[in-house]
Amino acid sequence: MLLVILLPAVIDLSGYKGKIEGFISESLGREVTIKKIRLSILKGIGVEMKEIRVGKDPDLIHMESMMIKVSLLPLLKGRVEMTGVLMQNVRIFFPKDPVEKKEEGNERKIIISRLYLPLTSLSSRLTEFKRFKAELYKGSLLGDLRVEKKEDVSYNLVHNIEKVELEQLIKNALSQSTGSSGKVTISGPLKLDGNLKGIGNNLERLEGSGTINVGKGKIKGIEITDIIGSIGIVTTKRHISLTDFDRITGHYSIEGGYLKTEDLEMFGKDLYLKARGSYGLVNSRLDFLVKGHVIDIPVEIKIEGTSSNPKYYLKTRGIEKKVIEGLGKGKIEKKEINEVLKGIFKK
Repeated sequence: MLLVILLPAVIDLSGYKGKIEGFISESLGREVTIKKIRLSILKGIGVEMKEIRVGKDPDLIHMESMMIKVSLLPLLKGRVEMTGVLMQNVRIFFPKDPVEKKEEGNERKIIISRLYLPLTSLSSRLTEFKRFKAELYKGSLLGDLRVEKKEDVSYNLVHNIEKVELEQLIKNALSQSTGSSGKVTISGPLKLDGNLKGIGNNLERLEGSGTINVGKGKIKGIEITDIIGSIGIVTTKRHISLTDFDRITGHYSIEGGYLKTEDLEMFGKDLYLKARGSYGLVNSRLDFLVKGHVIDIPVEIKIEGTSSNPKYYLKTRGIEKKVIEGLGKGKIEKKEINEVLKGIFKK
């Protein structure tokens, strides 16, 4: 026990910082810099590193700290045998589109508060982590990760995400500042199962598929819901809820730089919507067709533009028909609907 306590004083790793940076850089195929490095015994024998950066211009990953856990006996003989890796406050950055690059501090990223990778196998070309665990956005991620180095670094990730706070994830991934106005946000607990394959941080070469489920939550920032809601109120004579939903479910696929879905459904007390279309992971382009109904009012919306500047086109034929029926049957008065119709039906 005394020997273990004295290890940090006996073994000084600061002189090996350059070699360790070089080894990790060669393994990942990216420049790696480490601010501090030392031997630690507080959470098991390991090599503790502070302020690690992977990649340069642009940065790919920032880590507040990384602890490489090692076996004691080989270490005493001058060999380092890794048994696992513990990372804290990991920020993974994504490429920006040409418009975003003009804006300083507008970073697209995912933040992982804690990540533990139990090492399964390690070689100069192949590293595998089975059943690794991560904590992010108040939820958890379990998965298997395989990293292979050839001309570039490729990875294969099978994952299960549970109870992730979706609103903050979206704000970070789409580079939205907290409290920003005019942005579409979706809240609720996210469950995601699927797989991802990619090369480096090239989102155009990312492939994957899986299922998505979001529990009870809210959707905000879509002005068109206010318009539809106003129509619903005057036709039903009661308050209706378009921001609240009970669940969102569907399947997704990723290919050629686009996230696609054919069957994303939203269920709520007063609405049902089904969406199909795509989102550009690199260019942030939106191309979705949403169909469904609010109460008994048919709804069809085309969504285009970008995530930072979405454009909505509401097809009004079904709504017009419903309003005209209500006027004809005396359920609503013309003066009640005039303000709602203004600018929508071009009257």
